[in-house]
Parts: sequence; C-alpha cells; structure tokens
Amino acid sequence: MEPSLKSIIPQLSEVFSISPAALYERQRALVRAGLLKSKAGHGPGSGVKANAYSIALLVISLLATDSLSEVGERTKLFAGLKSRSGQCPLTGKTTFALAVAAVLDSPVLARKVTHITVTRVGHKAEPRARALAHIYWLDDHIFLEDNQPYEEDLASQSAFGPKAAKTKEPQHIVVRASLIVPLWFKEP
Repeated sequence: MEPSLKSIIPQLSEVFSISPAALYERQRALVRAGLLKSKAGHGPGSGVKANAYSIALLVISLLATDSLSEVGERTKLFAGLKSRSGQCPLTGKTTFALAVAAVLDSPVLARKVTHITVTRVGHKAEPRARALAHIYWLDDHIFLEDNQPYEEDLASQSAFGPKAAKTKEPQHIVVRASLIVPLWFKEP
C-alpha cells in the first residue's frame, strides 16, 4: 500500500529545507484546488497517496510561487505547460508535471537530471504566455567529478511553455526558481 503524502512530509521538509507544516499547507491547497485527490478517512489508506505525481505537484508548487494563496492557480499553470517539442526528449511526456513525475519515478532519469526550473514573469495580464519551465540533464557521455563546477551549457534541456513571443514585450520582473540536484544526492 502506498504511504500517504502527509506521512512522508517530514522527509521532504528536510530535503527542501522548509517546515513540515508549510509543506502540509501546500498539500492542502493543492487538494482544495482539485490538483490532488484525497481519500476520506483516518489511518492507512486515507489522505493523498505519496506517488511520483503527487510529489511532482508539491515540488512544482514550491518552484511556482512563494505565496500559499497562489499555490493552486500557479501550480496548475506550470504543471500543465506543454513540451515545446511535443514531448520531453528525456521522459517522453507531454506536460511539465508528467515529465517531473517521470523523473521522480525513475532512478535512471533522476541520476541524469541536474536541475529543474520555472521562470515567472511579473505581469498578470497573460500569465500563461509568460510561464516557462525546463528540465536540464547530462547525457550519458558527460561525467562531472565531485569538485568540477557544473556549467549549464553542458546540459541538454527540455522546455515547456509557449513558443517565444513574436512581438517585443515590455520588460517586467522575472523570477527564476530552480531545484538543483547536487551530485551527492545522486549516489546509488
């Protein structure tokens, strides 16, 4: 039986350096927004299942916004971003959420990924047109030593979101949030 997401929040809070209470509130916001399904009851078998997809949504919510009041809307926006190439070259998935879940579900893929990013532009008129996400990974033939600095141009990438705008847009504040996977975390 899959454990509940709530039961693994203490471990996730250590990984993400965020309090268990804050992560649990994000989970609750995702349930209220209809992005996560919760089975009613108490004890084993109830609550939100801890699977790759539910954890992916929680991770995306951390990257997509700092504000608890925006968790549902922003997570839905970023989770649903379509692959710019039709499907992610690393995972074969069509949306950002499915691709992140595939990475979390596969130790082979997880070892390749260097970081996952979302880019938010500070303009509310058309948030979907200004939302981007990327998964960066190292191909099998590239190896980094423990102390070798990582350079983004060494990585392959999968982009999610709209194609580049054809018209020049006014400049706005851009926030880029990244989940960087350190080499020590990838040890088998």
